Amino acid sequence: MRTRLVLCLLLLSSVAAAAKQDVAETAYQEARTAYYALKGDAARRKLRHHWLSVAHRFEAVASEHPKSTRAPDALFTAGELMNELSRISFLPEDQQAAVTDYTKLMESHPRHRLADDAAFYLARIYLERQDQPEAARRVLTDSLAVTSKGDRSREIKDLLASLPAAKAPPARKPTAPAVAEAPVSRPDPSTPSLVDAISKASTPKPAPEPIVVPVKLSEPTVPATASVSPAPAPVSAPPTPAPVTAPPASPPAVAVAPPKPSAPQPKPVAETPAAPATASLDKLMSETRLKSAAKMSRQTELTLVEQLGLKVRRVVIDPGHGGHDTGAIGHDRTREKDITLAISLKLAAELRERGLEVLLTREEDRYVRLEDRAAFANEARGDLFISIHCNSATNRKLRGVETYTLNLSSDRYSIRLAARENATTEKGISDLQFILADLATKANTGESTRLASQVQKSLVGQLSKDFKGTRDLGTKEALFYVLLGAKMPAILVETAFLSHAEDEKRLASPEYQDTVAQSIAQGVEDFLNDRNRLAKIN
Repeated sequence: MRTRLVLCLLLLSSVAAAAKQDVAETAYQEARTAYYALKGDAARRKLRHHWLSVAHRFEAVASEHPKSTRAPDALFTAGELMNELSRISFLPEDQQAAVTDYTKLMESHPRHRLADDAAFYLARIYLERQDQPEAARRVLTDSLAVTSKGDRSREIKDLLASLPAAKAPPARKPTAPAVAEAPVSRPDPSTPSLVDAISKASTPKPAPEPIVVPVKLSEPTVPATASVSPAPAPVSAPPTPAPVTAPPASPPAVAVAPPKPSAPQPKPVAETPAAPATASLDKLMSETRLKSAAKMSRQTELTLVEQLGLKVRRVVIDPGHGGHDTGAIGHDRTREKDITLAISLKLAAELRERGLEVLLTREEDRYVRLEDRAAFANEARGDLFISIHCNSATNRKLRGVETYTLNLSSDRYSIRLAARENATTEKGISDLQFILADLATKANTGESTRLASQVQKSLVGQLSKDFKGTRDLGTKEALFYVLLGAKMPAILVETAFLSHAEDEKRLASPEYQDTVAQSIAQGVEDFLNDRNRLAKIN
């Protein structure tokens, strides 16, 4: 009798738990629906209370169903929403709400897959926006202590290593006494100016140097000269050449430099190896050269990159998805994130054999935000950006390969595909419009289209020989967040459909992956050969 009673109680408790889980799932899905409605409505995104309403829905899921499997996901999404809102509203309470959500996730669900993501973004808020490096250090250290193998572990370790521990001693500031009072525990409110200086020094932008050199019209080559400039030979030449060759050593000469901006230009070109574009500018811009080159150009006009004769040396490859973001999943459980990584690693090897330098946004199964991928390529000063993906569609008969460039699209199929690939981003509509208007993005449109055409042509040509049934879906345009802001020619390659049974088997096979990698590499080579032919015209 007692056994029956115990079994009944266990059954009732499991039913109650399942019911609670269903309620939590329903609440979470309703919050997600509101989230996507906000994301797709530009007018609503302009009003703060809409953001708060959606964030509070997610927070309610976590507070009312703290033991549900959706609680950590809800907290993370709420934190992301409030973090993004704070960047627009500039209100400290919005930023604090993001801090609270991220902290709750770390404390309540320390071993969840999103806990290290929350730690990473929380540390960045402390470091970059609140000038609290010690708080950032504590968050990162605590996260690594709980799990050192999360998909953010490498970035967490890198951020931890970049904290101003070694750079703290050169604090030649009047705030030094305040720092001395609490140097170890929390030098948070007392050292804003010191942290500000350190954080500026650690950011990718070289702050002081470009300000001295705008006269030269060679801002893109500042990092190259900065690395060579420790040999400041300009001491013997106090007139105009001095500030141009060595910006750091020339503050007194800045006032002298502007009167003769053109005189120093030929000399630095010979001295700085990274400025071939400036060296050959006069030659390239001559009328005869442009006319003869235009005859060879398919569109009878040269892109800005071609006119300047800029070289392609470094390619950034982006394996789509990763970590908790699996991407599309086929009928046989083939995951997009695994296929894209395998193809990307093979593509990297192919391009390196062709003499190009290659960097990858990820080399293992880890999550990288869409917004961070193009940012990585920009910081690495990549010359080409190639994002690798696998396609998926509700129509399981659809198959083929296609290559995309960034642009607004009116094609419903492309819009749906972009919506699926963009599902993990937190970018706002206002950010999107700003980046689309960016001159760098527009300047690379022609180059991106040519690169996409060559890659698509190579893919279809090779795959159709080796794999029957390969369909050419062409080159298209769509609004992919992963391509937004890339200051270089950028394409997204959809290698085949995981939703198609035969394509799924092919994608999982090393032979197909090898052929795709070789074909993309050949397309890149053809693109470069096209540009080299133009460059050889005298």
